[in-house]
Amino acid sequence: SVQGEHGNIKFNVKEPNSFIFVNADNNYEAISPDKYELFSNYPNPFNSTTTITYDLKNWSKVDIEIFDVLGKNINNYNYPMKAPGRHRFNWKVKDRYGKKMSTGVYFYQLIARDPFSGKTKYIKTNKMMLVK
Repeated sequence: SVQGEHGNIKFNVKEPNSFIFVNADNNYEAISPDKYELFSNYPNPFNSTTTITYDLKNWSKVDIEIFDVLGKNINNYNYPMKAPGRHRFNWKVKDRYGKKMSTGVYFYQLIARDPFSGKTKYIKTNKMMLVK
């Protein structure tokens, strides 16, 4: 078990290999956003990969979900603990089985939850276009 502390918040991480030092994460920028925000992906339209950027106001459990135009969940990425700041996520245009996706419109959704209570703090969905 690893114990961490941020300000007056203390937390324990019991899952093996689930704790990453944020200063070692190349997709993390230590800023202090005053709100949660999901930005437009870039590039958009895109071909083989796209970057999804989001800000977290507080420590959060993060879910990033990818949907096709019919609303079918293509893939989801779950993070039990993310630090406040700016985060980048690179989607390599594959479904949960590793299959490459075809040209079309897709949606990505960010859900940020309080890591202790599980209460949803922010949810937003944006549209993106894959072209081959």
